[in-house]
Amino acid sequence: MGFNDRILQQYTHDDWLAMQDAHDKASIILGRSPKTDIHSDRLGRTVIALFNLKLRSIDEIVERAVQRERSFEAIDSCSVVLRFSSRNLD
Repeated sequence: MGFNDRILQQYTHDDWLAMQDAHDKASIILGRSPKTDIHSDRLGRTVIALFNLKLRSIDEIVERAVQRERSFEAIDSCSVVLRFSSRNLD
């Protein structure tokens, strides 16, 4: 049995539906496509990680996943500002 098979068997069909629902709702809040956004996989991994922490409230998973993604966005925007600032110092 391969790695992917074990991951698929780790969750029930209802688990997958709940995680998909959380991912879709978080994507909507973030204004992103749940399928084509560049960070869709990262968001999915976050949803799975929260589910693995035994969180079962879709709303709580969505709220925490959105908070985490917004943290990443803030870090990304700081990085852009720092790169721009360092170019202006040269």
